[in-house]
Amino acid sequence: MNKRLLITIFILSLIVGLVGYFYFQLENKKQEVVFLDVGQGDSTLINLFGNNEVLIDGGPDESVLYGLGKFLPLYDRSIELMIITHAHDDHLSGLIEVLQRYAVKEILMTCDDKINSSIYNNFLELLKIKAVKIICAEENLTLDLKNAKLEIIYPSKNCDLCTAEPGGNNSSLVFKITLNNGQSFLFTGDIEAEAEEEILKSIHTVKLAADILKVPHHGSDTSLTEEFLQAVKPKEAIIFVGADNKFGHPSLRTIKRLERNGVEVKRTDLEGSIRYNE
Repeated sequence: MNKRLLITIFILSLIVGLVGYFYFQLENKKQEVVFLDVGQGDSTLINLFGNNEVLIDGGPDESVLYGLGKFLPLYDRSIELMIITHAHDDHLSGLIEVLQRYAVKEILMTCDDKINSSIYNNFLELLKIKAVKIICAEENLTLDLKNAKLEIIYPSKNCDLCTAEPGGNNSSLVFKITLNNGQSFLFTGDIEAEAEEEILKSIHTVKLAADILKVPHHGSDTSLTEEFLQAVKPKEAIIFVGADNKFGHPSLRTIKRLERNGVEVKRTDLEGSIRYNE
């Protein structure tokens, strides 16, 4: 092998190494929240500094895998925290696909032992097989996510609405995530007006205030009362919704309510995945 070839190989190796190094550093310092387009369902990826990923819900199918592949670094096959808001298929099914392909360290969930669903039971079994640590959500619990804070708002320990429909819409986990830059996001699962009323009765409404609201239940007309919206006071609202879905989501009434309050509305059926980054 001649000297010129050796020098060429050395230079190319150096370039590849430098590119890889700077790519890794860039990814390590990236902080973003992505509302993934998974059709008629919910899924949000929060990528914090240091490749610290949080995945909230997984949508109805394996569409979430495409989103993770697009917004996570190629070398990153782990999820530090998975969150399931409630046990309906359009939030849960995709998480099973994720568990089968990614290393998930912890999961935050309501730990309701009254849920009777085959897919939910399969999900619990997979958590055991994968030895995922389970954190049972409790009202007022705060989690340090390293460069972000998560505050659980609902449900309470004695949630009558949860008892009426275990794992249903009104048992959805409601929580706020605040990034270290001060930007806040309120996640509401599929809660409906009854749960919103319960929340407004049980907490100081200042806890609900957030810059970005994940609109409950795909913008259904059974959710997002005027009182709840006034308490959140968001600047922007995200609606997870599939194009031409059979449910008629989102409701025009809900859209008009948001617009009357000066809230910018973003929809996954119109915009695809919606990304907030620094």
